Amino acid sequence: MSLRQLLVTCVSMLALVAAGCAKDAPAPTVTAGHGKEFQASGTPHIAIKKGERFSVVVDENASVGDMWQLKQAPDATIAKTENQDYVSTSPSGSVGGGGKRYFVFTATQPGESAIALYNCYRGCQSTQDKQRSVAYEIHLSVS
Repeated sequence: MSLRQLLVTCVSMLALVAAGCAKDAPAPTVTAGHGKEFQASGTPHIAIKKGERFSVVVDENASVGDMWQLKQAPDATIAKTENQDYVSTSPSGSVGGGGKRYFVFTATQPGESAIALYNCYRGCQSTQDKQRSVAYEIHLSVS
């Protein structure tokens, strides 16, 4: 490969990476109990104002082994951890249909922190379960 081809390849790859980084996370929905809702998947950064209630949301289905947990709460001086809430999304009476887990917070002071969630799939009892486990780390900015 010539130097020119190498440079063109590198520039093309950087352009693709930059395009991927430039994607904004979907706009949050807002509900009374959960505040601004941010999907954990695809949300590397949350910017919120002091006093606002917000939640980080994950799909959860305990019947298949999902076990989401708050691995790292935000700095308590930046955001207060309020609660967790599970809301079924399956039709009434449906067994094993799954739902959404909401990790709810209130922004208390301006600053920067992090939130980490972890799904220890089926209790991480086997190598395969550990490979199917998922972690999200989200940067939090409060203004």
